[in-house]
Amino acid sequence: MLRSAIVIVIGDTHPARRRAEWAAALRALGFAGKLAGSAKHTRPGTRRRRGRLVAAGLMLMAALQHAPASRAESNGDTPTSAALVGTFGTERDDFEIDGRRAMMLKPIREAPDGSRPWIFCAPVFMGPHPTQPEVNPNLFEHPVDEGSLIAGRPKTPEEATHRKLLQKLLESGFHVGGIEVGESMGNPEGVEQYEKYYREVVRRYDLNPKACLYATSRGALMHYNWAAQHPDQVLCIGANQPVIDLALFPGMEEAAKAYGMPLEEFTAVYREHNPIDNLALLAGRSIPIFHIVGEADALLPLEHQIEMRDRYVALGGDLRLLAKPGIPHGLLPELLEDMRMYEFFMEQAGLQ
Repeated sequence: MLRSAIVIVIGDTHPARRRAEWAAALRALGFAGKLAGSAKHTRPGTRRRRGRLVAAGLMLMAALQHAPASRAESNGDTPTSAALVGTFGTERDDFEIDGRRAMMLKPIREAPDGSRPWIFCAPVFMGPHPTQPEVNPNLFEHPVDEGSLIAGRPKTPEEATHRKLLQKLLESGFHVGGIEVGESMGNPEGVEQYEKYYREVVRRYDLNPKACLYATSRGALMHYNWAAQHPDQVLCIGANQPVIDLALFPGMEEAAKAYGMPLEEFTAVYREHNPIDNLALLAGRSIPIFHIVGEADALLPLEHQIEMRDRYVALGGDLRLLAKPGIPHGLLPELLEDMRMYEFFMEQAGLQ
């Protein structure tokens, strides 16, 4: 009986369930009465054995009473799980870091090699868009939202979502998460929040300390600026139609506002925050990059993507550029549902 109870407890690592199962096992063993039976009804050897079991049981119960809480419980920030059976067949934890909303989708099944790979997504909004609530073009909204793109409900029949990509990643053992930093455009405040999120989720979920970054459009400004400061925390970078130059998008005036600087002052220093101008450290760490873009992207012209690739290769890095003929910028299946992005992440995580 005791052996089977130990097997059950060891098989479940959640602290609350572990405490409950041990308590049940102790009750089943009869510590409350049978093991504390009257001495006159038992042999001396039996009394000694039972006495040792009683002492062990009391020590175990005391340890369980003071057992540490889970990582989420220990910092007073217990995540709430949203059932996603109809979307991904998994659960999502919602929590806050310094008042910023954050989330983590748990893998549908563990990676076959026991590793803990994860996808760090950008941009992330977990509710209405901060400045355009009637529009909300974000690609990683709250999955219980009726209009959520992550839930596979595009706003028009022509639009696509990240559902196919994320579904396959979750099925392959990846955690998928991100934090809401607003329209930061990669500013220092947003980069600082990304670092806090990274440190929290790596600790909380015991994740690989090297993250797979997945950025869409302006999310690349956020990811590349964080990665340039923390290259040792990045395994690879995958990006879909990435913004790589602040001068192209959102433009110098809007970027200066996002950085809280006068235009003239920002113009003098913006290259310090410009992905295409800050590639040396990433190349020096041999971080592989994969970009999917549209050849007909008027917002982010192809020649700029080619220039970034050429710069990265010249620095000794590996940047693969997939340009889709005739495809513009947008939420299009030709871009978002190309599973070569999935294959890239699987390859870099060593799962292929």
